[in-house]
This record gives sequence, structure tokens and C-alpha cells, in this order.
Amino acid sequence: MYHGISTAPSTEVFGLKLGATSADDAAAWLAARGLTCPGVPAPRRATVRYACEAGLDAALPDRVGRGKLATLLLSRTESGPVHYLSVVRRYSVPEAAADEFAATRKSLGERYGTPTRERPVDPKKLAGPMARFSTEWRFADLDVSLSLFKGGSGTLSLTEVYAVPGVEAGVGARPGSEGHGSGGERPKGWNPHVEAAPKP
Repeated sequence: MYHGISTAPSTEVFGLKLGATSADDAAAWLAARGLTCPGVPAPRRATVRYACEAGLDAALPDRVGRGKLATLLLSRTESGPVHYLSVVRRYSVPEAAADEFAATRKSLGERYGTPTRERPVDPKKLAGPMARFSTEWRFADLDVSLSLFKGGSGTLSLTEVYAVPGVEAGVGARPGSEGHGSGGERPKGWNPHVEAAPKP
């Protein structure tokens, strides 16, 4: 996977510094935002995940809009700092999703500069049954992606992902686990929220 040579302007996301946030720091960060989502060992991978699905409007006020804040996900290795954070917002109205994709993309562009890769929103395709659009920023110490996905149900998901490069790919299987997700490297652009998303 390609990663940029330069470092990101900052690896801090929502006040949480990726690659330097311990389990205790993560718990304190969540508690300060009124979130009660304890770290739970992933069933097949040697990671600990914090999946928050309630109280997100108060916890992430700058991401509240016409979409529903559905999930905040943090991940860390069992002995390492938090290396992954993602936020998902869901929409039933395509125009609302497209508008907020554009607004979020502008905000991220102001912070991270020119994207490394981009597949802009096409309103004609967004009207179809399935579509995926994305913008990515790749740095030596941080990968950032914003994607808009529409599946067969008609619901649209706007997902922000922030990750320290290479950590997820290097995490091994949880001892004794079997089946899908128990080992091997994730494909480029893998997102646990939309594993079945079509490739760009």
C-alpha cells in the first residue's frame, strides 16, 4: 500500500492522538465525552475494539448534521496504543449525504491539504442502487479517508477513517480463532464498517 513520505500536520483526531493513546487514555477520552463503550477483544484478530453507538451527538458535536451518527469505532492492539478511529453517519436522502460529504471533505482538505487519491461524488451514480465515492490523504504516520457508500438497501453511509499505517495489516490472528478475519493482510482500503463495499 502506498504511503506518503511526509508526516501529517497532526495525528490528533477529536482530541485523541493516534499512535500515542494508551488503554487508560482511551477510556478517559470516552468517559469525558459521556460514552460508555468498554474495550472488547475482537473475536478473530488480536485487537481490542471500542464500538460506540449511542450518545454520539453530544460526544462529537462538530459531526452532527442531517445524517444520524451511527458508530464511533476505536481499535488498538492488545499491548499498544489506539491506532484506528472511524466515524459513520447514515442518511436516507442522497442530497443530504452528498452535501455533508462535500462539507467534510472541505474541512479535511483545509487540515490535510491536497488529497492523495480521489473519486468525487457523481450525483447520477448516487441516484443508482449502489455507489461508492472516496477521498484519501496518505502520510507516513497517518492514513485518512472519507467515503460515501450506498448499498442495496438505499441507505447511505458517510465514513471517516483515521489510521496509523501498517498496524491493522500487521495484527495477527487471535490464538484459537478460525475463519474469515482470523489472519492475513486486509485488502487496500479495507473498512470494517463496509466490508462489502465495491472497489473504486
